[in-house]
Order: sequence, then structure tokens, then C-alpha cells
Amino acid sequence: MLPIRTVENARLAIALLLSGPMQLAMEALCLLAIGASVYFYRRAGSLEYQNKTLRALVYDRPDIGVAEFRFGRRVEHCNQTLERMFGMTRDQIIGKSLPLPECRKAQWEELEARLRNGLPFWHVETVRVRGDGTLFRAYISAIPIFDRDHVAVGHLGMIMEEKWVEHQEAEALRFAALADNSSDFLVLVDRDLRILYANPTVAAMTGVDFDSIDGTPFLECFAEDDRGAAQECFQDFFESGRDDEFYPRLRLRHRETRIDTLVRFGIYPIFESPGEKPSAIACVARDRSDEIALGRKLQLKQKEIQALLEHVPVGIVSLDTAGIVASSNRSFQELMGYTADEIRNTPFRHFVHPDDLREGRERFLQLAAGTIDKYEAVKRLVNKNGQAIRAQITVVLMRHEDGASSHVICIIVPLRESHLQRDVTKLLSKSI
Repeated sequence: MLPIRTVENARLAIALLLSGPMQLAMEALCLLAIGASVYFYRRAGSLEYQNKTLRALVYDRPDIGVAEFRFGRRVEHCNQTLERMFGMTRDQIIGKSLPLPECRKAQWEELEARLRNGLPFWHVETVRVRGDGTLFRAYISAIPIFDRDHVAVGHLGMIMEEKWVEHQEAEALRFAALADNSSDFLVLVDRDLRILYANPTVAAMTGVDFDSIDGTPFLECFAEDDRGAAQECFQDFFESGRDDEFYPRLRLRHRETRIDTLVRFGIYPIFESPGEKPSAIACVARDRSDEIALGRKLQLKQKEIQALLEHVPVGIVSLDTAGIVASSNRSFQELMGYTADEIRNTPFRHFVHPDDLREGRERFLQLAAGTIDKYEAVKRLVNKNGQAIRAQITVVLMRHEDGASSHVICIIVPLRESHLQRDVTKLLSKSI
């Protein structure tokens, strides 16, 4: 069965890029109807007109007339666009056969015979007649409707006036222009893993000549060590017929420079007929090289900062928002006489003199809640030997990118060394 989500916007965009624009403009809309009609007839036995999903996808479009027919062209349901197109009221349409010009009756008999055999048709140019007798040129498509015994009993028909086809063609051309100018890797691959379509970014990343890239084995675009994994991934996608996105990370290799580019793939199936396995897959990939390089730079920066903080002559302690120590530097460990393991996972209040616990508690709760970003307090700390050490403590809230509270940094400076606090606070504000 072809679920409705098979025809999400991203997949329609890929489909519109890869064939004649006028044809696929209608085919894309037909795919919407396929998903909806198959889904509902398998589960309910009849097309639910009031279903919000179907209406949003097909019935509410201002450019496509949609109707559910029984054979003999008797209308069961229709949308408002079809009413306007034929210049007839709902009472004049529902339960009756739409008018058909004499010159097109033979054509329709052939098309209906195809539907009775369970076969759809797409984008057929024809002429139709309005309720007042005037003729108009249009393009029609239809998908057979089956009962519970899988016998064709009618069809879901769609009609587009010629004036709207030009609009759809322009829309498809805009999609094509976006694909050709995209910095993302966009490719369509058939079941033999040969390229059906590729945008210029594919050629740039793989070194394959853009003018001759169609028909190229897709596996040749990958690093040799990744070709087996790529083949297994894509073949599994074809054979399983699953209808979900998949994001493997694979290396593309440039033919001439032999430079590898690590990319993350999004894979989308392309179905020709409902209930069948994908006939092709569309792949969208993004270069992760810059992302990885940035990650490595950040890791290196973090190590440099950690090494620096480890050796500054003031205590540095990282707490969670509940006040539990996550880490501490060497200066704090030497000041308190405890090892790093003894300090880790211990409530910070354990190191504070009992008479000084209440002072600053309310401000710490405000800081942990994110209402303040920093406060200072003078407290007595008690080391492992029971000695009280008077120190100035600066407590700073660190936030996530979205502004939510992350963790807390405490800078502990014995008062005889308070001149160092300004330098350390300045360093943290620039580096953490």
C-alpha cells in the first residue's frame, strides 16, 4: 500500500525536477490522490469526502477539479473547483453523469476500458462541455477505485483547465531552477543504481562530467571502501519498499583529485504505482566536511580551555543546576585537600562552612532558574583537615544556545588572592 506520506512536499519537488514539467505537474497531483484513495479504500471501502487530509491534498485545490465517479461517469462526490469549472451546481452534478461532447465519446470509451482493467491514465488532453453548452480544453487524469474484492468499480478523476497547465509548468520550471542551482547534492537513481538525473553539485562533488552523468553507475561516485555499504543500503531500500527517510553517512570520492567528502544522505522513494516497490529513489546529500572540521576545532578549543583552567591559581568548579559538582580543577582540589574523584558528584554545600550555608542560597536558586546570570558572595569553605578558608566566590550561569540553563561555573578565590579573580572571570567570559 502507498501511504499518504509517500507524497510529501520534498518528494514532489524531486519528482517535478526529473521529467517533463507539464506531465509531472499533473502526475504529482495524481500521486496525492493515489495515496489518499488507496489508503481509504483499503481501510473503509469508500472515499471519505470529509476527510481533512484528502481535502487538504486534493479536494481544496483551486486549480484541479476532483470527482469520485462510478462507471458510466456517475458522480458520487466532487469539489467546488469542479462545480465552478463546469458551471453547474452540486445538485446538478451529484448522482448524475457529467456532460460529454460528442467528439470525445470514443476517446472516453477507450479511457474507461483502461480504468475497468485497473489501470490509471495521466494528463490526457481533451475537450469538455460546461452546463451551458460551451466547450473548454482540459487535461484529465484518473485512478481506478476498487471495492473490497479488488474489483474496479469506478475512478477518482481530476481535470485541469488549459490555463492552469501553464501555471503548473512555470511552477515545475521554478523547481528545476532551484535544483540546478542548489548547493545540495540532488540525484535520482533507478533500480540498477544508475543515475537518471543529477544536478551540477553532484558533478562538482564527484568529478563526473555533468553533460554525461546520466546513466553513470551511482556506486562509482563513492570511495571504494564505502561502495559495499552504499550498495547494501540502496538495494535494501528498493527491496523493502519502505516509505521513510533514511540518513546514512557515506564518503563521496572525486574522480580526479581523489578527495573524499563525507556526506549525509536523505533517501526518498519514487513510486510509479500503488502497492509496488519503488521504481527509483531520490537522494539528497549535504557535505558534512565543514561541520566535522568545526566540531574538531571546537573540541581542540575546549581542550585548550580545559588545560588552561586546570592550571590557573584559583579554584574552578562546574556544577549542575542542583548544585552537584561535575568537575573541578587542580587548584580547587589542592585548596580543599580532596582528590578529583572525592569532589565529583558531591553537593557543593558539603565544602561550605555550616554557618555560611544560608547566605546566597536564594540567589543560587534564582540563577539555576535562569532569572539571574551571575552573583558574588564571600563564604568560608572547610577543607579536608577542617580548616576554614575565607574566599570570594563568583557564580556564573552557563546557557544552551536556546537560552535554557545548562550548568554553573564557580570561581573560588581565597581573599588573599582576590586580585586574580578579575582575570579569571574575564577569561571565562571570553572562552566558555
